[in-house]
Amino acid sequence: MKKLFTLCFLLSPLLNYAQSGGAFGFRYDQSPTVTVNSNVLLNPWAGGLNTTQYSTIRLNDDTRDDLLVFDRSTNKISTFLAIDNPTGSGIAWKYAPEYETAFPRVLYSWVLLVDYDGDGKKDLFTYGSGNVRVFHNESQNGQVAFTIAADPLMTLGLSGLNIQLYVGGTDIPAITDYDDDGDIDIITFDADGNILAYQQNMSVEQTGKKGGLIFQRTGSLCWGHFRKEFCNDFTFGFQCDGSGRVAAPPVKLSGARPLHTGNTLTVVDTDGDGNKDLLFGFVSCENIARLRNAGPNSDKANFTSYDSLFPASNPILFPAFPAAFFEDVDGDGQKDLLASPNVNANDNYAFDFRASGWYYKNKGTTQKPDFQLVQKDFLQSDMLDLGERTAPALADLDGDGDLDMLVGYGGVGLGSSYRGVSGSLKTKVQPRTPPLCSSQPTIWACQNPFP
Repeated sequence: MKKLFTLCFLLSPLLNYAQSGGAFGFRYDQSPTVTVNSNVLLNPWAGGLNTTQYSTIRLNDDTRDDLLVFDRSTNKISTFLAIDNPTGSGIAWKYAPEYETAFPRVLYSWVLLVDYDGDGKKDLFTYGSGNVRVFHNESQNGQVAFTIAADPLMTLGLSGLNIQLYVGGTDIPAITDYDDDGDIDIITFDADGNILAYQQNMSVEQTGKKGGLIFQRTGSLCWGHFRKEFCNDFTFGFQCDGSGRVAAPPVKLSGARPLHTGNTLTVVDTDGDGNKDLLFGFVSCENIARLRNAGPNSDKANFTSYDSLFPASNPILFPAFPAAFFEDVDGDGQKDLLASPNVNANDNYAFDFRASGWYYKNKGTTQKPDFQLVQKDFLQSDMLDLGERTAPALADLDGDGDLDMLVGYGGVGLGSSYRGVSGSLKTKVQPRTPPLCSSQPTIWACQNPFP
């Protein structure tokens, strides 16, 4: 109540001014530059990122794919345009918030962009309420627009009934053309969280066209012939008879059976053998496990083994629940690998949200990738992103007549403890500069020399 009263007290002069016929307003201004260690940040005012999901999409009317980032911790979409890299060859990502309002407003848990109807424009798949919502991309001439296509998305279950296509609230499914017939399929975990459900798109089979959303759960109850229980606890050679009942071998359990608490899936042919493998993350695991598919890429897929560390060099490791994304983010035409924790809060402050977007450049090809770690702060390195619990304060710290900014934040993790760090931003704005910063002020970051 005290905060609300204070806010109303501070706003009341502005409200009175507006009611008396005056005009006032605010606009988002990204023009002030920020330099850190002699490097000019490309997106200093983008606001930071924590737990990120990545999809490429064409936002404007040029010939390059742009980038959408969904932050699960804030349920916020951030949009970036691909531009010529100002410091070298290739592309860079310029924050472009003007596109964000074109996306559906109510998004949470996960967001993936996949072109389901083959029109060259990626459509939006997102979490509903234990199901999937689909929005069709209606963009034209650089104007981004979406309309609802399915809410909820339905599938023909093993019982022969049409039911909602289930996705757990903490999961990220794999949405891709798994069987290479031209329409997109969905792979997710069933309600118990231990067995995969292969939701095959039957549009081609039933209509001869590739653009539909006609799904059917195929491959019986144990698609892929494996079962998982706890972290890195897989049982392979899992079989079912025609009714879906377990035939052999017996299920390997490790203590009490876990509830459906969270899984992430990404489809990548990791070894170039033509069989599409799975990158799997679990809520209590630090690692991404690579599950090898012996083939084929269909409702008869057969996963036979796994690697607990992937990639083998500099493997993906977070305190818990990693997720991986397969997208071309350097503009060379080959899909790269990105990883981030799939959590909605920093439980026990175990995560470093200043470096939670890991980027692995693909030095091979999309068909036979070779992932090499480039950085652990993808996009974050171009922002003023100090991690969690940041709090700025403005004051004339050096007595030169303009306001500087002092920023405190959660600190740097040191095992089980934290070290406090602070920094300051100094402005070159004169005291009477208009508040819209039309004078293009220069701002730079200074490391606090005190321990």
